[in-house]
Amino acid sequence: MKYVFSLVTLVIVSLTFISCGSSSQSVSQKKSNVNDSLQILHTFSIQSEEKIYSVAHYLSKQWLLAISDTTLMVYDARDGKFVKKIGKVAQPGTLKVNGGLLFFLDKGQEIVQSILLPNFETSGIIAPGRLKKPVDMTIFASDGNKTSYYISHLGDTTKENSPKISAGASYFALNETSEDMGVPPLGETNGPGVIYKPGAIEVDPTTAQIAVVEESVYPNILKFFDFNGQYDASVRMNFTPTGSIPDLNLYYCPEIKGYWLVAQNTELGGKRASVTFIDRLTYENKGEITFQDVDEIRSMCLVQSRLGTNIGGMLFIVDAKGAVYGYPWESIKNALKLTHFCEINR
Repeated sequence: MKYVFSLVTLVIVSLTFISCGSSSQSVSQKKSNVNDSLQILHTFSIQSEEKIYSVAHYLSKQWLLAISDTTLMVYDARDGKFVKKIGKVAQPGTLKVNGGLLFFLDKGQEIVQSILLPNFETSGIIAPGRLKKPVDMTIFASDGNKTSYYISHLGDTTKENSPKISAGASYFALNETSEDMGVPPLGETNGPGVIYKPGAIEVDPTTAQIAVVEESVYPNILKFFDFNGQYDASVRMNFTPTGSIPDLNLYYCPEIKGYWLVAQNTELGGKRASVTFIDRLTYENKGEITFQDVDEIRSMCLVQSRLGTNIGGMLFIVDAKGAVYGYPWESIKNALKLTHFCEINR
């Protein structure tokens, strides 16, 4: 078997720092009542012998790509049927697909690997030597052939004041001929815009916002920054002392409509997992969903294109035990009475 994670090309990047301003805006969610939550039933589940860490959708083949502790695997995103195994990995991390490229955040080697689809040929290495204890990654296409990456990482804790200076989110922009850098790290050195311990990260390329989970406080806080690294707002998502936000997704439509999806794990007389939906622009709480058979969320992947009979796509939840569950977006939309609805072929 040919392993896909052999190095083929090496891309070297450099960091450029800019000063960041701050904003006093702060937005908080009202405390949600656990009894108000609605439970959604899954259409199918993937019960792998290898615990799955992260999944990503490849539109052209309707594949659900899954990374476990040891292996990259392929499933049919329409019904969860196993397709094939691809190769071995050192340490699992976030998977993302952008067009014909799969991006894998390799936490063990502290790099991002890009892999050509559908043949799984290694394309390049991104950010070698630039990341310290990476946590999460988000990727989006911008300006034609340019691909941009935001990667949250814990930073070099051996340096003085490193929690304020080194921890944060770095930005990498790659096009066909060169790699540019801008505004790393996100976050400020004082005030509400400091990122002490970054967690999950997601970007809204249309509104030019980056959302980063601040894990140093309980309950966790969701902090928003603009593309210049300026702090914009904070949203407090849960209200239990042991709450955490393991992942973020964005449901986006034209005309800047859509929702931020915020996964939450809490202890309320036992483990409980849910996803809160907040308005993309106002941060207004639109409701909370719990999921059949999931009591702790590890990661999630939202697909906004037709998958078999699911015309609105699906939300895939990876639970802490390494199983994957598929929940129809139509069921979520109807349960919460969400008004924004759009298919996006990506």
